[in-house]
Amino acid sequence: LLDHPRLKLFITHCGYNSLLEAGMAGIPVLVMPFFFDQFRNARVAERIGWGLYFDKRLLLKSNDEFKLALQTILENGR
Repeated sequence: LLDHPRLKLFITHCGYNSLLEAGMAGIPVLVMPFFFDQFRNARVAERIGWGLYFDKRLLLKSNDEFKLALQTILENGR
């Protein structure tokens, strides 16, 4: 699925396997961690340029930040 040519972005909780698969496929990620190591994985993904970290709590207030994060990744790649 991640190797499909029409896939432009992968939204993930940032589990280790999901992150590795996205990295191997070269797909930028928008990561919304929920538990444990996912937060560390999200910071690593952002630091190495694989994608952006998004705090899921922002969705409770408005979807504007989410739209901005999606737009940023889609326009700039990683």
